[in-house]
Amino acid sequence: MERSELIKGARFVLWFSIFYLALWLFLSTITLYPLKAFSAGSASLLLNGSVDYSADNPIISYDGLQAQITDLCAGDLEIAVLFAVILATFDRSWTRRLWGCAFGFITIMLLNPVRIAIVMSIWSSSGAQSADFTHDVLFRGMLLFVIVFYYFIWYVGYDLLKERMHGKKRKKRRK
Repeated sequence: MERSELIKGARFVLWFSIFYLALWLFLSTITLYPLKAFSAGSASLLLNGSVDYSADNPIISYDGLQAQITDLCAGDLEIAVLFAVILATFDRSWTRRLWGCAFGFITIMLLNPVRIAIVMSIWSSSGAQSADFTHDVLFRGMLLFVIVFYYFIWYVGYDLLKERMHGKKRKKRRK
């Protein structure tokens, strides 16, 4: 591996760490209630359940079960990691990175309620132990696979789209 590639990789890790720390500090100072309420309400819709918004943490009721949507369920950790990795990708323009963050936020906010609804559904059908296992697996899965997959699509998809657009322009010029 060339020295320039090592420097580029070290720079990426350094900037990822800086962006993640800044985002984590920012998110730890604001209320996550809007994220929790959105996730609880959306998961409740998927389950045909109900939500009590009167407490600090929304409570989903489904099939005789109740679950609090706490800060850990808000999706803020996933948002901070995804934003940090995208923002640390300096071979993309700031505009491209900001759009990547915006669509990443939407992706996480759409998938988080699905994760919550799956856990509640398994809790209802298979019990607390199965739900706890599913919760742990889905949390880690969302944190790792969804973020990596989204980043891959964002990063590689841009190159593929760019190639397609340039290919079409070249064909038009030839005519």
